[in-house]
Amino acid sequence: MVALGSLFVCLSDATLITHRGPRDACDGVQLVLTALRGQLFALLSSDESIRATAFVWHGLGFYWARTCGMYTVGELSIPGPSQELQAHWHRWRTLETQKRAILGHYVLDGLISQTSGSPTSARHLISSLPTASSDAAFQATTADEWLKHMQQPLAYLPSVLFSEVYVSIFSPTYRTYPLNLSSFSIFVVIEGL
Repeated sequence: MVALGSLFVCLSDATLITHRGPRDACDGVQLVLTALRGQLFALLSSDESIRATAFVWHGLGFYWARTCGMYTVGELSIPGPSQELQAHWHRWRTLETQKRAILGHYVLDGLISQTSGSPTSARHLISSLPTASSDAAFQATTADEWLKHMQQPLAYLPSVLFSEVYVSIFSPTYRTYPLNLSSFSIFVVIEGL
């Protein structure tokens, strides 16, 4: 059962977890995104009974993501001149959306933990998820615009695991060699600290 604002869907978790959108890389992406939106709405609500639902369902998005195999996120490089740009862009957006859905739960996990006083549901410092790609590239509305953003210097961020990000932040050489992270990845890192 999912309720988001005035939208109400009454299906079992087993049915929702096997749903796959037309461009989803795996099952459950839509469910994990809906859980993220619903918990965020609940957490920001001024009604305490609605806010309590964010605490009750704390960690459920991580469970669904694990169950669906969403933690295995593929990586795509910039397409070569012979590749079909439109198809490559759609595939890249699919994988990036999958990654950002889980990373959004990491941000939400820290916020719920701070608000409720309970520990986080996930261990942020040992996360094996890769960092998010460029925010401008993710927000591109066409394949050509996406390619333009991906070809800019420092726009194509190499994928680094979040566990490696935390290790490098506390390294004595970090000031000399800081990481180039997207704004979204920085939010995830800050919530993990």
